[in-house]
Amino acid sequence: MQKRFAIVALALIVLFSISPAEAQKGPIKVGFMSSLTGPLSPNGKDMLNSFELFLEEQSGKLAGREVKLITEDDAGNPATGLTKLRGMVEGQGIELLVGPLSAAVGYAIRDYIDGNKLPAIFPIVSGEDITQRKRSPYIVRTGWSSAQPSHPFGKWVYDNLKYRRIAIIGYDFAFGWEVAAGFHRTFEESGGQIVQKLWPPWSLYFSNQTRRGRCLRRFLRS
Repeated sequence: MQKRFAIVALALIVLFSISPAEAQKGPIKVGFMSSLTGPLSPNGKDMLNSFELFLEEQSGKLAGREVKLITEDDAGNPATGLTKLRGMVEGQGIELLVGPLSAAVGYAIRDYIDGNKLPAIFPIVSGEDITQRKRSPYIVRTGWSSAQPSHPFGKWVYDNLKYRRIAIIGYDFAFGWEVAAGFHRTFEESGGQIVQKLWPPWSLYFSNQTRRGRCLRRFLRS
């Protein structure tokens, strides 16, 4: 976490490097958006606490200018995230966005960020296309991508565990789809078969899908 926010700090300083005379222009308005309510709220609150701690360690200033932090809660909802971002840009005049947490929200606000040429730092959002097919010169991602850890795992499972047919259970939103896709690709490229994908709502536990999994296990062993 410290390394990640060190990268964020460097990006902020580069974005707002100015002379002492320019420092008289007033505070930098930084918008921070994360999932502070809803199923992702524990992670979202940790994200906010970490960023506030970072600013405190910098005495509330970056590149010699005071930081005015404007915080919004997207609740992990793409439509809410886009609405909140519009409010911060058009109503409160933020000059930089830090966040969000959810990959789905990241995708939802990508075009608005690009169209308004708003500098944005995505420290958590892991959506694959944010730095692939939908790259924007205004978005810097300092973290990982969704399929990054699961991509090598598909081949490893095929080669080492000798599994040949697998069912996947994943959350039914962007992050879950992309994590599953990384495994799916390398498992089937190695010769395996994904026989089914189960997508429970992201706000629920996997208990119902686990019962379905027991039936699938009998099928896979047949």
